[in-house]
Amino acid sequence: MKRIFVSIASYRDPECQWTVKDLFEKAKYPERIFVGICWQFIAEEDGAFFEVETRPEQVRRIDFDALESKGACWAKVQAMSLWQGEEYILNIDSHMRFAQNWDEQMIDMLAMCPSEKTLLSTYPAIYNPPNTLTPSTPQLVVKEFNETSKVLHLRSYNRILTAPKRNAFVAGGFIFAKSELFEQIPWDPNIYFYGEEITFALRAWTHGWDCYTPHLCSIFHYYGRKEESKHSSDNKKWFEIDKKSKQRVLHIMGTECREDIVIEDKFQLGMLRTIQEFQLFSGVNFEQLSFTEAASLGSVNLSDSLS
Repeated sequence: MKRIFVSIASYRDPECQWTVKDLFEKAKYPERIFVGICWQFIAEEDGAFFEVETRPEQVRRIDFDALESKGACWAKVQAMSLWQGEEYILNIDSHMRFAQNWDEQMIDMLAMCPSEKTLLSTYPAIYNPPNTLTPSTPQLVVKEFNETSKVLHLRSYNRILTAPKRNAFVAGGFIFAKSELFEQIPWDPNIYFYGEEITFALRAWTHGWDCYTPHLCSIFHYYGRKEESKHSSDNKKWFEIDKKSKQRVLHIMGTECREDIVIEDKFQLGMLRTIQEFQLFSGVNFEQLSFTEAASLGSVNLSDSLS
């Protein structure tokens, strides 16, 4: 059975109801799709976000007052708790659109990858509400080490691909894999937002997972959400949470190791490959906060060197 669990963490997002509607309408086998949503909302203000229900018997939800939220990865942990053994998991943001037959496309692309432990991930193509889609197949490449936080930031690099392309990096809002990935690499609720992508990529890599950029455009993301509510605008203590989170990220990356930070076993790096091997593969140096030109351009040498 090829069932897909779609995990969504939604923070006061009016688009989430339309995301769920679209993913079912565009799926080739909607009866095989199950959705788990961590709803974070303020009841007296966000009622309009729940006007549309699509296949409610296939949608699981866990509700929180938005003021109780502890950040993006915490919410992803809550959403993932609704998984009930589906063979595949798609982790997305709550503001997405889909290509026709996206479910079959993703499973087929995953099967094309040579590794037994494979995930598909990238920053998705662009859409603007309600349904203006701009297809593309971007690859994740290095943008910079943030000057203040020292956390690695990524960007999209558009490519035309004929097959899934091996890559080093992971996007927090689009990961598709067999469910074993998230059993081995659960979301770390102690990471607030920035740093979730590189720490997940490192943990997956060191546990033997290979990341591939999809060559077909199956999914779209709404990037222009400047007016929407964010956790950082509602929570007056977000800066304190974020500061501790970034210290944890730098500790995991090996940039600034601290004796006062304890990483629980399930959130530690794996033993199958080393962080040094990841640095050689990706072209990124976490101690020197540097990266190669190949890492910033997603060259063939970077992505195919260990195929």
